Amino acid sequence: MYQKLVKGLAIYRQNHTNSIYVRFRVDGKEIKRSLKTSDLDDAISKAWALKFEYEGMIKAGLEIVPVQRHTVEKACHSVITQLKEKKPFRNTYNDYIYLFNSFIIPFFKNKSIEELTTKNIRLYFDGLELSQTRKTMNKTCFTHLFYYLEEEELLKKKDFPSFPKDIKTTQKQIGIDFKESELKSIREFTESENWLEQKNINFKTREYRFIFPHVFNFLLETGIRTGEEMNNIRYSDLTKHNKSFYVKIRKGKTKEHSQRESILSRKAINSLIAITQITKNLDLTVDKLLTVKDGFIFESSFEKIADWCKLFDQIIKKMIEQNIIKTKYTLYSCRHTYITKQLLNGVDMLVIAKQVGNSLETIQNHYDHSLLKDNKNVRALTKGREAVRF
Repeated sequence: MYQKLVKGLAIYRQNHTNSIYVRFRVDGKEIKRSLKTSDLDDAISKAWALKFEYEGMIKAGLEIVPVQRHTVEKACHSVITQLKEKKPFRNTYNDYIYLFNSFIIPFFKNKSIEELTTKNIRLYFDGLELSQTRKTMNKTCFTHLFYYLEEEELLKKKDFPSFPKDIKTTQKQIGIDFKESELKSIREFTESENWLEQKNINFKTREYRFIFPHVFNFLLETGIRTGEEMNNIRYSDLTKHNKSFYVKIRKGKTKEHSQRESILSRKAINSLIAITQITKNLDLTVDKLLTVKDGFIFESSFEKIADWCKLFDQIIKKMIEQNIIKTKYTLYSCRHTYITKQLLNGVDMLVIAKQVGNSLETIQNHYDHSLLKDNKNVRALTKGREAVRF
């Protein structure tokens, strides 16, 4: 698409982008700019406004700079803005934004687009210790950046930098499960009046705190992943079969377990009932839970889903400061605790893998520590021996 508006002023759009651009001449210099719109009428209006603005600068004696210095940092901030405006907004976008702000922008600070080279990207990856997941997410961030630069006519697709083929990744470290004594302390703290009825907290924070103990219990009872996997559970995902309740998991890490079903214990169901009573002010029975108007189960009464991991981090930090516990847990510890508990109860590894959406290999490789906690294995290892003293 190309449309001449007047001599020396035209708007155009290339095949690879929806945005419309303007090209015009002023004081003998050619200016090209993105108009940040795909609407034709809006683009025409903005093109004229930009032309008049530059002509006004000439009359005022201001110097016209035909080419702006584009930096990687500016481009990253533009990509962040695009991610924030995406509908529907996915939790993964928060992870991308975090990587841009915490790693990519600091590394490429003050570097021009011309310095976004294959060599510099290799140096970026060489300076990080990445899990396989973080490696993939970083590459996705750069891909977003490349396509933004192409759309803004700052980088041609044929000139996209290459990713290193030998990016090293660290072995995934499994998290820790809760110690019984500290798990009890966490429950008591999150259910205490001092925490729930703390002065000077707003009604949103208060509601999140009242919901959290039930979120915590639900995770401990199911092994479901925090974040996208849990937050996207809807009332319509709940089903009942032969007196047992199930939940369909539609989001999150479902590559090998697409839309898997997880069984819900009675305690897990009771947690969902308690959450619904808080957020919807409904008096529910177990079976009535299946008739609740569809929506996200973990959404508050004001239609927001808390960052439960962040809230739990605050709880753990406060408890450590008060010397109530010593271990720095994450909310993912609920999942580790669930899997370890099922293994100790003799549940088949394949069944556990199906329930939590892991591969059998992951369960075998990362949860073998539970074998040393199994009473029959303890007896086998210590039978007929005196306790060893060190």
